[in-house]
Amino acid sequence: MPDGNLYQIMKQCALSKVHGVVNNCLSPQRIKSITEQVLKGMHHMHAQGFSHRDIKPENLLLKGDVCKIADFGLARQSRPSLNAPALTEYISTRWYRAPEILLRDPNYGTPIDIFALGCVMAEMITLKPLFPGTNEIDQIQHIVRTLGAPSLFHWPEGMALVQKLRVASLFGHESFHNDDPMIIQQRNRMNLEQAIPGSSPGAIAVIQKMLALDPRHRPPAGEMLKDPYFSMSISVEAVNSPNMNRMMSLNKQELCSQRFSPRTSATEMWASSQMGAV
Repeated sequence: MPDGNLYQIMKQCALSKVHGVVNNCLSPQRIKSITEQVLKGMHHMHAQGFSHRDIKPENLLLKGDVCKIADFGLARQSRPSLNAPALTEYISTRWYRAPEILLRDPNYGTPIDIFALGCVMAEMITLKPLFPGTNEIDQIQHIVRTLGAPSLFHWPEGMALVQKLRVASLFGHESFHNDDPMIIQQRNRMNLEQAIPGSSPGAIAVIQKMLALDPRHRPPAGEMLKDPYFSMSISVEAVNSPNMNRMMSLNKQELCSQRFSPRTSATEMWASSQMGAV
């Protein structure tokens, strides 16, 4: 895969934009193609009962129009039953961790890969990470600001995890509102449109599905591939998109700063002293 990984491509595009150089290396069509190919790879993986557990731009390798998933060092077979040993928390780079991982759900599965790909797809559009948390607490707060907090209508199992960890104070008093699911969906879409300027309605719809807070609501890879976004032409999307002419300003120092943190245990910011404080 001589063209390197997706992170290198995104960095190249970002630096080109900073210098005012037109670089179409991540066109809307290529973003769609990369997302579709990764979903196909995931569909095969998940059908065999395995989760990759470390989907991120550095692990997506490119050769022309071909994209392949790499680095299966953290891949594991899904937990066959509740009596089976829990999967390790030591997974994935923080910026792409699903909320159930951050809240220590011992029964996580293949939906964590779908969430990670949603983060990657958003990053391909903006050339900036969607949830750039500096630690796990900050990571959770980034996600909550965009996707909302767990509630009885909005991932009740997640709300139980929050209560179990005694970390409700991290979410703010405005969290945990039991709003109507339609209101939550509309609010999340507006938040994503603001966070991912320049994206088409079709792309936003796909990202919103992949980033569902409740892992049960994230469509499997095979279902995601049936989304109209992957069959719709880019020209049709451009005509219907209110965001296509909106350009974001990119700061070179921000883009070239340390982009991803080392893999760390999911317990890194949940030390006993902090847990007691909340």
